[in-house]
Amino acid sequence: MLELHGTSRIHYCMSCKTLYPVEKIKNERVPKCDKCGDVTRPKVTLYEEALDEVTVDTAIDHIYASDLLIIGGTSLAVYPAAV
Repeated sequence: MLELHGTSRIHYCMSCKTLYPVEKIKNERVPKCDKCGDVTRPKVTLYEEALDEVTVDTAIDHIYASDLLIIGGTSLAVYPAAV
């Protein structure tokens, strides 16, 4: 399974890119990075942000190599999944 739009189970620092599993995120209004103090956010692609190119390329490779394809969680009406 590939998570084309990322996951909320992992957060990252917007400055130093340090990764944090959701269990390590402190219960504070705006989570901060332990290393640099900047804001962390879920590792998801939000509206108008680019998808991770490696994940997209991997998905395309899997599609071409598959005999059966089951896609869940999309209407396939919105780019890039509609392509």
